[in-house]
Amino acid sequence: MTESENTLNQQAWNYYQVHAEQRLIAANFYISIASVLAGALFAVLQNTQTMRVGALLGVLLIVLSYVFWKWDRRTSDLIKIAEEALKYFEGLSDLKSTNDEPHVTRVFQREAYLTDRQRKKHSIFFWRNYYTYRTCLNLIFFSFAFAGALGAILALTLPIP
Repeated sequence: MTESENTLNQQAWNYYQVHAEQRLIAANFYISIASVLAGALFAVLQNTQTMRVGALLGVLLIVLSYVFWKWDRRTSDLIKIAEEALKYFEGLSDLKSTNDEPHVTRVFQREAYLTDRQRKKHSIFFWRNYYTYRTCLNLIFFSFAFAGALGAILALTLPIP
């Protein structure tokens, strides 16, 4: 690779590192905050004097889930930009693929190949299917949003004795 290509390769790697780390930190922060909110929501539903506060906590959990879901989508898109650049630089290598499978040192190309191969194996049993990081996070976002909606509905509709 030329000096210019080495510089761009390093830039792509740094870009990837920053956004991948940001995604993990944001996901951990979201799960922590959403867990506390969900716990508080269902705790206030146990007390008839604070039950209506649950509606506010439920809506807050829904909004938080939506905001972090959009943030994760954006961060994921930024990571994919860096991955494409890194795949390009991996392609400049003269290491040969075997049986259409990228060389083991071409980690970004190989990961894309293996992920695509795994995703094609569908099973009627959902636990046997291959799920990406994005799919797993989307399930977490949806689960907390659903818990927030359920909590808000219960807080507004349960009779206060």
